[in-house]
Amino acid sequence: MANQRDFFRVRFHEKVMSVVNLEAERDYEVYIRDISGNGISFFLSKKVEMKKNTFLYVQFELEQRIFELTCSVVRIVEENGEFVYGCRFEGMKESEKANLSSLLFKIDAIRHKK
Repeated sequence: MANQRDFFRVRFHEKVMSVVNLEAERDYEVYIRDISGNGISFFLSKKVEMKKNTFLYVQFELEQRIFELTCSVVRIVEENGEFVYGCRFEGMKESEKANLSSLLFKIDAIRHKK
């Protein structure tokens, strides 16, 4: 399937990140589904106190670099018995988007060499 979004997305398997619901002051360890230059999606095994437009703080590591970003939930979908939360990064500088996108292209290129 072609990557036809505004930003290139990279899927992940078994990649964990920390999520804090800024409104409910709850934190979760979740599995990342995919990341792009402007957003991230993740899996949870149960539905939790998050709805569309909920603001979250996310922290994840890629290639030994820590990313700490704010995002808002734009969609929640049930998929194979799990809940997928799709989020858009908020307040991210263009330079940060470019750095993240560049790193994602690098990760994808390494995967395709194998």
